[in-house]
This record gives sequence, C-alpha cells and structure tokens, in this order.
Amino acid sequence: MSPYYLGRLFKENTSRTPRSYLENIRVRKAVHLLKTTDLSIIDICYEVGFQSASSFYHAFQKQTQYTPQEYRKDFNYDL
Repeated sequence: MSPYYLGRLFKENTSRTPRSYLENIRVRKAVHLLKTTDLSIIDICYEVGFQSASSFYHAFQKQTQYTPQEYRKDFNYDL
C-alpha cells in the first residue's frame, strides 16, 4: 500500500489527514500536561513529540485559541 493511498483511506474514515490526527493527539496530551505538571512549556513541546517550539505554539493556538502560557495561566487549577 502506498503512503498516498493509505493517507486517502485514513482521511475517508476519519475526516482528517494522518498529520492532523496526530497533531490533535499531541495537543490534547500537552493540555493534560499543562494542567497536571509544572514541566516547562518547551519540555512539554518535546515530550508530546513536536520537533520545534514554533510548530507546537502554532498547533496549540490553532486548536485551543490560547497560547500554551495563556492556557496554563487560565486553566491550571491543580498546581
């Protein structure tokens, strides 16, 4: 099976590209870590699998409408 065909089948079944699907999982994990740990944002970025801080910030803000700092400040009640 070619990567193109696999990607097409994936999108037909999930309504998302494999990249978008994985990015969503990574951001959800980052949200959890922001709420439950005191790890630095850069550490969280790499812990969830992003290759750069800029790609992490862009994906996080696109999905949550907040920067990671804003999210931690506004939604972190546990720490």
